[in-house]
Amino acid sequence: MGTAKTIPIGGDKAAPYLAFGDDSQYGDFLAYAFVVVRRKRLPQVERRLADLKDSFKIPREIPLHCRVLFSGDLRRKTGLGHLLPCDAQSIVARAVTIMNDTWITLRYARDTYSQMKQRLGSQIELTHETDGTKITLPVNADSKGFLSMLMQASLMPNPGPHVPALTDCEIIVAEDYTKVGFIGPGRKRADRMYNGFSDIGAPEGGVFQLNPTVLKAEGAPLLQLADIAAYICSHAADAAAPRNFFREQLSLVRRWTSVG
Repeated sequence: MGTAKTIPIGGDKAAPYLAFGDDSQYGDFLAYAFVVVRRKRLPQVERRLADLKDSFKIPREIPLHCRVLFSGDLRRKTGLGHLLPCDAQSIVARAVTIMNDTWITLRYARDTYSQMKQRLGSQIELTHETDGTKITLPVNADSKGFLSMLMQASLMPNPGPHVPALTDCEIIVAEDYTKVGFIGPGRKRADRMYNGFSDIGAPEGGVFQLNPTVLKAEGAPLLQLADIAAYICSHAADAAAPRNFFREQLSLVRRWTSVG
């Protein structure tokens, strides 16, 4: 990174805020979302999510995943066959209420696969900062690769009235074992692509070094809330639907900031 000052973010276990992130793809729409909560409110949010599961007779050890909730076949396979499509919508609506009641901030970035593919092209040229040599790397238009870019973008908006600074956040992302070939040769796990450097929003002469913690959704209830938030954001982008339940839910979120 040359002589730029490296500013580590995401790994502070004593940070006053926690940011839990997950991704979602709906057709051509891609979204990455973080739910950001003050650390002292974390037990309250976890209790509210446990109560939500109890009210729909969902065993607490079964994680809330919208992909499952909105699929009849997957509900049956995971022991949630008693839930109806209207129950899935009610769970999402209750999750939005929990976010509002506990002063959670939604940070998200959204784009389309087709536009990101067109902008990035089939190859990328990188320049070494010290000697100026250039290297051209192939680009594989993988949606998980694009989502990793949106993950970083979702963290970069300047803090507002209800948006804590990145340096005040411990960052936790959902585990994703998907093997991805994106920029350059080789493949890596999708969740390993969330580490990296960015000067977007960094102070002059500095660069952020992103180092999130990767956890299973089963072990971090707020990752399940992040799953719901990302699902809302991706599905809300469908302008073709004249009445869009997810767009209505996104409009009800009180504290948010977005890119795209």
